[in-house]
Amino acid sequence: MGFVGTVIHRAVSFITLKNYRPIRFGLFVGSGDLIGIKTILITPEMVGLKIGQFLSIETKTLTGRATDKQLHWRDQILSRGGAAYIVNRVEQADEI
Repeated sequence: MGFVGTVIHRAVSFITLKNYRPIRFGLFVGSGDLIGIKTILITPEMVGLKIGQFLSIETKTLTGRATDKQLHWRDQILSRGGAAYIVNRVEQADEI
């Protein structure tokens, strides 16, 4: 966790902020601070090996709709070989 705000004083060993607020990094406590997708070209030598795949599931109510940003996120995940879904029912998530 860190803080962001307007810098009002900067010194060698400290910074004073105005209108500061906390900012957290990572997905959750214990996760890595930097999250992304690494595209891997599957070579003949890799056939039969297991690899991990980035997975993203956006949950909505039965009438809920994804925002443009959520659709963009999904599309970015898919374009890089990850798996991304938007679901409206628990059964959909269970199937995934």
